Amino acid sequence: MIACKNVSLTLGGHPVLQGVSLDIARGEMLGIVGPNGAGKSSLLGVLGRSIVPDAGVIELDGQDIASVDLRALARQRAVLLQNTTVSFELRVDELVLLGRSPHEPYETPACRAMAARAIEAVGLTSRASLGVDDLSGGERQRAHLARVLAQVGMGETGSYLLLDEPVSAQDPFWQLSVLAALQKLTAAGVGIAVVLHDLNLAARFCDSIGLLAGGQLLHRGPPREVLTSARLTSAFGVEAHIGDDPFDPSRPRVSFSAHSG
Repeated sequence: MIACKNVSLTLGGHPVLQGVSLDIARGEMLGIVGPNGAGKSSLLGVLGRSIVPDAGVIELDGQDIASVDLRALARQRAVLLQNTTVSFELRVDELVLLGRSPHEPYETPACRAMAARAIEAVGLTSRASLGVDDLSGGERQRAHLARVLAQVGMGETGSYLLLDEPVSAQDPFWQLSVLAALQKLTAAGVGIAVVLHDLNLAARFCDSIGLLAGGQLLHRGPPREVLTSARLTSAFGVEAHIGDDPFDPSRPRVSFSAHSG
């Protein structure tokens, strides 16, 4: 389990996170949602140890994450940032293989096979020999997702993924395909925290939702409990209506009014 305990963070004199506590269990997909500036990406950075909070602690399976060796940490959790670029020329298969670098030696047949599995999982097998810069924006996003999937071995040993908007550049087919692939990983025991702007994707695929606003965790629980009209209207400042997902009536579907409530 990754446990975030009473974490606060101030950046540029502005409070970004205020006393946030939540956890991510293996076998669970937690959707982190909220308005712009709510602290979603900052929370993911704190969870992944790329940002050091002013107060509070992050624990990985009961151990303070700050005390975990970085290479060992990289074998247990992978982080996909919202904007990831490559500053030198790489083919897709080379980029994804770099995800295996914490598992030295990583240029082995087993690691190459793992990278190939990750590339296949995101639908880029036919593009594996192309340069990353030759891909479309959506394909580049999936290539970087494949890299972090390879990093944690496609979840074979139990691990964690921290993903910031992994489907923001995808068309509807690939949004659904990618999130369905992540859902399969949770069934294999992977714990996933994913920042999503699309509340309906979060409602359909996530086991639980964490609703952030103003740097505070307002609610955390199953989609039906968190994604209510009153809570979303309050958080986003726009009147929200909750219905049933027509493809899965057990899940909520969110609609917003064009006018503030």
